[in-house]
Amino acid sequence: MKLGCKCPDCSTVNRISAFIAADRVELAKKKGAEFDLRCAVCGSNTKIHVDDVYAESDLTVLLAGIGSAILGVFLTIWFWNAGFIATASFAIPIVITAGVASHERTKIKLFNYGFYDSKRSRK
Repeated sequence: MKLGCKCPDCSTVNRISAFIAADRVELAKKKGAEFDLRCAVCGSNTKIHVDDVYAESDLTVLLAGIGSAILGVFLTIWFWNAGFIATASFAIPIVITAGVASHERTKIKLFNYGFYDSKRSRK
């Protein structure tokens, strides 16, 4: 999951570290309800409200799929050399990737669903 917000001046997306917060309330506890953010493109320094931050997917699912596919190949070779049928080892990458994708979708949905200040007017 990666966090981002748009610069009000040039409308480019700026990234925020996703390791600091799992939801907007936690982000507000760590950075404050409004925090300063310098745009990477235009250089303007603006105050961003935590409700203007949104979550997107990143390369986590892809990396988990590649890693589990490599694990599946090694398990298939090991099972084959041990004399077993290696059909089950093909299911391991699918199960791992599906689990990681489901967890990632849940994290993004939980971040984007809840707002910190429900009475604040949205743009």
